Amino acid sequence: VPYKRAVFFRMGRSMPTVDYGPKVEDEVRRIASSGRLTERDRKTILEYKRDLEVRGLSKGRIFKILIHTRKFAEELHGTSLVSASGDGIKDLVAWVQNRDLAESTKADYKQVLKQFFKWLNDGEYPKKVSWIRATIKKNEGKLPEKLLTEEDVQKLVDAARNPRDRALISLIWETGARPGEYLDLKVGDIEDRENGKKVLVSGKTGPRRLPLVSSVPHLNRWIAFHPANGDPEAPLWCRLDGNRHERIDYDYFRNLLREIAERAGVDKPMYPYAFRHARATYLANRLTEAQLCQYFGWVQGSKLPSTYVHLSGRDIDITYDRIHGLAGKDEETPKLSPGRCPRCGEIVEARGKFCPRCGLPMTQEVAQRLQENEEIAKALYDEGVEAAGNIKKLVEKMVSEKLKEILGKDYGRK
Repeated sequence: VPYKRAVFFRMGRSMPTVDYGPKVEDEVRRIASSGRLTERDRKTILEYKRDLEVRGLSKGRIFKILIHTRKFAEELHGTSLVSASGDGIKDLVAWVQNRDLAESTKADYKQVLKQFFKWLNDGEYPKKVSWIRATIKKNEGKLPEKLLTEEDVQKLVDAARNPRDRALISLIWETGARPGEYLDLKVGDIEDRENGKKVLVSGKTGPRRLPLVSSVPHLNRWIAFHPANGDPEAPLWCRLDGNRHERIDYDYFRNLLREIAERAGVDKPMYPYAFRHARATYLANRLTEAQLCQYFGWVQGSKLPSTYVHLSGRDIDITYDRIHGLAGKDEETPKLSPGRCPRCGEIVEARGKFCPRCGLPMTQEVAQRLQENEEIAKALYDEGVEAAGNIKKLVEKMVSEKLKEILGKDYGRK
């Protein structure tokens, strides 16, 4: 099925893929028609594209390089990027640094700039770009206060306007999966297990099954509502407007997240990967580094877990006390952890007031309020019945008096 921006497809059970071919061609047309590029830059950038393809770079990477390079050339306002001076390069770096972008994105822009001039200079960095630092310091840009929290996620779920969006936000928080992994899911990738459900995702290190608990109530509701819930091959996250069998894509979801965040009042960097960073930081205080690698689909021995362990501020005291059986009382239960209905065993979402299966109130407070409402309703009903009886008697009396007035002494004769 063709999509406006990108097409998601699955090759067996391998890593989910975005077909960037159409995007690359769109960008080529944009470069060829841009009135802000010099003729020399247009020709050189397209030659660069050809060499990137010869080197075997992915379409996705080529797409990003072309966009960044075009923007650099356009930012020079008629001056050729190819012949940019040292001061011109400094202006471009300053332009990147002053933009409202993630530190990783700024680093990527600067890396693209350096690589372009390295290509122009036969594989050597010319002096005018060799000074550019295109890496980020450890943990730079991932300050804990900028990361999403459980409270933020709950606000996003509450602000979502339909079962699909609530289920999607819940699942990406719980799994911390890559966008390509969860956007590529099919209905049949959600499976039952004893304590909830599990989801099969396919990533860089192969397929893996992740347990689901907190997102289960929202998933159950969405799957019940899903227009093709009987088809295991149907995309799990489909559009709700237009073609309901069409998978939502990355751009659609990114814009959706921003809309929901604005309604929820969550003022933090909001993009699909933000959930993965926040979840990895959250679980770094609860899982070993080997378990983190397995859960997030990193190769064993990856340095990534140590980054998130540092961000989480893992407390060695708690771990040591747990070894000696001294920890546990003060350990906080996740705020999004669901409950289980004591009557039918159904998993109920966090803060859920009633069991979605049998309707049982989930807290004593809710049960008491329900009982009070029932008593009020019964009292109103009883008063209504009594009032209805009184009205009937009054009507009968009025009719009787009117008949007496009309019939006079003949009233009551047979």
